[in-house]
Amino acid sequence: MATNNSTRRSSPLPLLLPLARSLRRRPLRLVLPLLLLPAALVAPLASRAANENGQEGDAARRLHALFSEAWEFGLREDPLFATSVGDNRYNDRLPSLTAADRARRVASWRDALARLRAIDRTRLDATDRVSAELFARDAEEALTEERFKTWRLAITAEGGFHSPLSRQPEELPFATVRDYDNYVARLRAIPAADRLACSPDASRSR
Repeated sequence: MATNNSTRRSSPLPLLLPLARSLRRRPLRLVLPLLLLPAALVAPLASRAANENGQEGDAARRLHALFSEAWEFGLREDPLFATSVGDNRYNDRLPSLTAADRARRVASWRDALARLRAIDRTRLDATDRVSAELFARDAEEALTEERFKTWRLAITAEGGFHSPLSRQPEELPFATVRDYDNYVARLRAIPAADRLACSPDASRSR
């Protein structure tokens, strides 16, 4: 897939912001960790300072691997967010909101929490401990949001699933024929996304 001059950004922090809070930032309510990005900027500095030998180094490596995998998972799950941070691999897609998609995200959050709990946080430096706490809190809140089915709030006074769509001409690259094809593919995907987000039958699917 062609890319613009934008380079793909990487981060050790996850995309696991709870559904209700992400509604205020991206109404599709998927997995954006914008509140965690400041910590993500500090974490690489801390990891370089970590002891790469022994248990402390092993704990940090496992934590950063978990963060990296969660980040990649979030980019795949929310193509709109991926585009907004310069990752153009999913520019022809919109986030999917089916029951199977929700189940996959729940499974990922539970797995991430289990892996996090297996890491000895006493072996982490102060920055990584804070990042781990934020990660755990957001994953736990995301699971709670799913339990209370906040995805049924397709549109509120603050926005809706449609809100980020108007920004696509500004966020997508338009340097190649493929870029334009991606944009058209996204436009064509809007009706299906609209039905999933707003139809009573789709929103009540389990």
